[in-house]
Amino acid sequence: MKPSFALNLTHDGISLLHRAQAGWLNVGDVSLDAPDLVDELVVLRRTATDLEAAGLSTKLVIPNSQVLYLEVDAPGPTKADRQSQIREALVGVTPYDVRDLNFDWRMKKGKAQVAVVARETLLEAETFATQYRFNPMSFVAMPSPSEFDGEPFFGPTRHAERVLNGGESVEPDKKRIHVLGRLGEVPETPAEPAPEAQPATKPSAEPEAPKAADTMPEPSAVAPKDTAAEVTPQADDDDAAPQQTLPASDDR
Repeated sequence: MKPSFALNLTHDGISLLHRAQAGWLNVGDVSLDAPDLVDELVVLRRTATDLEAAGLSTKLVIPNSQVLYLEVDAPGPTKADRQSQIREALVGVTPYDVRDLNFDWRMKKGKAQVAVVARETLLEAETFATQYRFNPMSFVAMPSPSEFDGEPFFGPTRHAERVLNGGESVEPDKKRIHVLGRLGEVPETPAEPAPEAQPATKPSAEPEAPKAADTMPEPSAVAPKDTAAEVTPQADDDDAAPQQTLPASDDR
């Protein structure tokens, strides 16, 4: 399945984007400094559920300030060799053990473009989105074209692993998010199908107003292990390679 929405998280606020045929439409924004933050998030969520009969499901867009983009030599020749070479290249690059990272990569002109994020960062983002019932299913980023060719996919959330049926998985998007404009301000086009999107579970009461630490966290750049799901690698080809991901651990 592909999530119908993207929750774009920044250090200042949150934007909810809705999938359309030619890109994404901005449903609304909420500032983290808003005095009625919880109420605004509730309105944003209800607007989203009104747009999608199949229910609200989101991919979480991690801020680029928390993602490390780099190019490394990974001559292979096999995919497994390249994965090993990328892991070796990441040793000492961040304050964290490579096992505490999730990363995505693809080959471009003989080099491996790599996007790296801390599992701690992913956990904090998922905790926030789950608290406010945005049904987070996966983690992505929005790099510039020069940083990464496509959309980095950092794997499914733990929430997705709990709610998806056996054999079901979250399908990555090949293209990075392109925001067309605000909902209602650009010509509407049919949304791309988001098969079997999971409806959000309705709790008995709205969440309490967050403490300062519960607002959108300012994650460090990479994190403690066993806090995020591993990512399944995909095939790769030079220059026109489809998106590829790999586990952050050598155990697989």
